[in-house]
Amino acid sequence: QLIAGNYQLSAHGASYKALKSSKIFSRALVSVGIFLALVYGFIFSKGLFSQPNISITTPDEYFNSSSSHITLQGIANHAKEVRVNGEEINLSKDGAFIESFNLPQGMTILRIDAKSRLGKIMTRYRTIVVASDLSMNIVSKKIE
Repeated sequence: QLIAGNYQLSAHGASYKALKSSKIFSRALVSVGIFLALVYGFIFSKGLFSQPNISITTPDEYFNSSSSHITLQGIANHAKEVRVNGEEINLSKDGAFIESFNLPQGMTILRIDAKSRLGKIMTRYRTIVVASDLSMNIVSKKIE
């Protein structure tokens, strides 16, 4: 035992202080870890709660074609799945999709649905006319 001024130190007292310091350090470390986990969760959960978004690059919203072979291409952000007229299509990891269809003569409406992990749905439509004589221009863009 060592007495210095008003302080009394002993082997037992020193080990208690060291133990108390390590508990404080452990609690601080756990608190920092929890804080970082919450920040990480907040940043990366935005996509989980977001509405899916579909951007279709081809075809245009109203499209006339002399060929029955049509390619649908685009990207779906924050989407778990994409369906065209109820049929699921393949998505790449970044949400890109490309799908080909052989459409009959006449007008076809494609309904494209993107569904998020939480079940939110965004829908886009494409109206396509396959005609051997495109001079008829059956589909035109609507006037708003």
